Amino acid sequence: MTGADDILKAAVKKQELVLRNLRGASDIVSSLEKMQDRVELSMKSVRGPIRDSAKEIERMGRMTEDIMKSMTDSVGVLRDLLGPLDMLVRSMATIYKNGIKTHLGAIKSELELYFKFIRRIMEAIRS
Repeated sequence: MTGADDILKAAVKKQELVLRNLRGASDIVSSLEKMQDRVELSMKSVRGPIRDSAKEIERMGRMTEDIMKSMTDSVGVLRDLLGPLDMLVRSMATIYKNGIKTHLGAIKSELELYFKFIRRIMEAIRS
C-alpha cells in the first residue's frame, strides 16, 4: 500500500498543481477579458470623434472643391471681361491717336492757310 499511497499522493499533488494552474489560467483569462472590455470601450469612445473628424474633413473637402470651382468660374468671367476691355482700350487708343492726327492735321491746314494769307499780304505790300 505504500506504493499505491505514494502514487495517490503524487496524483493528488499533481491534481492540486493542475487546479492551481487552472485557477491561475482562469485569473489570466478573466484579466484578459477585462482588458478586452476596456479596449472595446476605448475603441467606442474613439470611434465617434474619428467618425466626426472624417465627416468634417469630408465637408471641408467639398467646401474646398466649391471654392476652387468658384475661383475657376471667376477666372473665366475675368477672361471674358478682359477680352472686350482690351479691345475697348485699343479702340480708345486708336481713336485718341487718330483724333490727335486729325487735330494736328486741322491745325496744320489752318497754319498753311494763315501763312498763305500772310504771303499774299507781303506780296501786296511789295508790289
